[in-house]
Amino acid sequence: MNDVMQPEHGLIPVFEGEIGGVETLMVDARSLHEHLNVKRDFTTWIKKRISDFGFQGGIDYLLTQTGEQLPSGTKYFSEYTLTLDMAKELAMVERNEMGRAARRYFIQCETALKQKQLETHKQTHATDDLEDNQISILFEFMRSRASYWSIKKRDLIYQPGVDHDTLFSILEDIEFSTHEELYKQFRKKFPMAYQSIYFSDMRKFIHEWTPHFFRNKQTSKMGHVNV
Repeated sequence: MNDVMQPEHGLIPVFEGEIGGVETLMVDARSLHEHLNVKRDFTTWIKKRISDFGFQGGIDYLLTQTGEQLPSGTKYFSEYTLTLDMAKELAMVERNEMGRAARRYFIQCETALKQKQLETHKQTHATDDLEDNQISILFEFMRSRASYWSIKKRDLIYQPGVDHDTLFSILEDIEFSTHEELYKQFRKKFPMAYQSIYFSDMRKFIHEWTPHFFRNKQTSKMGHVNV
C-alpha cells in the first residue's frame, strides 16, 4: 500500500488499497477515531456509526481480526479499514473543526490521486489527448460551476443570524461536496475523457450539469403542480 499524501499537522494517512476487487483510497479507522478526538471508545463508536448510517462490509470498509498474546490468553482486536468516501462521511457527521479539517484533507488526497492518474494517462496515451490548456480550462470551469451552485444552495438554506465565520464554513463545505459530485458524474459520463474530440461535449456537460440537491427540488415542484 502506497501513501497518497504524507500526513501534515497530525492528519490521517491515506493510502491506496483494494476493496471488492476495485482499487481505491483507504483510511485506518483507528487513526481517524484518534484524530477526531471522539469521546467514546473506538469499538463503540465505529459499530454505532456503521449501524446508524448503513455502511456495508466489503463495500465501505474491510474488517480484520488481530490477536495479542497476553499471560491471561489471547486478546483479539477488530481492525477496520475504510474507503475514503466512508471516512469523509464519518468526519463530516462529527460536526466539529477536526472533522471538517479531516474531510478537506481527504478531498485534497483525492485531488492528488486524480492528478497522478492524469499524468500517467498523458504519458501512456496517444497524441489525440487533450492539450494542457484544455485540461486547465475544464478544471477551472468545473470549479466555477461548483462555486455558482454552492452559492445558490447557501442562499437557499441561509438562516438569518448566522455569523460570518459559520457562514463561510458552510459555504466551504457545500463547495467541496458540490465539486466532488460534479467531478464524479463527469468521470462517469466521460470515462475516456482526455481526448480532444470530446472537449466541446465535456464543456457542455459541465455547463448544463445540475447538483442532486436542485434536481430533487425541481422534481418536488413538478410533483405539486395543480392540474
